[in-house]
Amino acid sequence: EQPTSLSVWIPLNPSGATSHNGCMRLLPIEEDDFFYSPQHPRHSNNSEYSDDDAEKLLCSQFGSGIWDPTCIHWGGSYEADKTEEEPRSSLAFTVRLGKKAADFGTC
Repeated sequence: EQPTSLSVWIPLNPSGATSHNGCMRLLPIEEDDFFYSPQHPRHSNNSEYSDDDAEKLLCSQFGSGIWDPTCIHWGGSYEADKTEEEPRSSLAFTVRLGKKAADFGTC
């Protein structure tokens, strides 16, 4: 099935999103047992995933990351002991196709 929405994420701070200042993490589809079953109760609620399981979304300032919102994703931690960069700040939003009603019941 074709996606009906996309998540968009844009780092705003001068250093962008780096490995140590809180970049987004995305779980590869191959690692998500429930990707093709997004209504499954364990989809997006499996606390067994760690930063080591995920791909880091590294972006420069005003760069962007775009993904299918059913991909499991989370914001990384700011690791002050490993960087002198400022914690990342970002803008995030979802783009949806206009022909299909949004279902906000899963939020």
